[in-house]
Amino acid sequence: MHVLVPIDGSEPSTRALAFGIDLAGRFDGELDVVHVGDPEVEVTEQLLEDAREQCGEAGVDATVDAVPEPTNESRLHYATKVGGRILELAEERGVDHIVMGSHGRSGVDEYVLGSAAKTVLDAQEYQVTVLP
Repeated sequence: MHVLVPIDGSEPSTRALAFGIDLAGRFDGELDVVHVGDPEVEVTEQLLEDAREQCGEAGVDATVDAVPEPTNESRLHYATKVGGRILELAEERGVDHIVMGSHGRSGVDEYVLGSAAKTVLDAQEYQVTVLP
């Protein structure tokens, strides 16, 4: 099993990382942990280093990296673009399962801001686990 876990430093993505590490470990699978964002930002490097440490402590061999954020001046479709980028990465890396956190937006907020998790789920291309 090949698992992809997109992270953003939020509590839901922290829970998703722990779940993804456990899932990959149980099935002796591969784990890719990615942050879709600006790789030059210092916070991103700390986020990735923390993820590497968690994977190492669990004894799970993982690829942990940052990928460029989607370029779009409008925040309106940003999360949808991130969801699309996650799907592209899943295809490029040949993953079987995506584990991700969701901020739990609903109603108007979800409509206006979009949702990376909703984009990934709506694609129905991969097994997906979404954690709150």
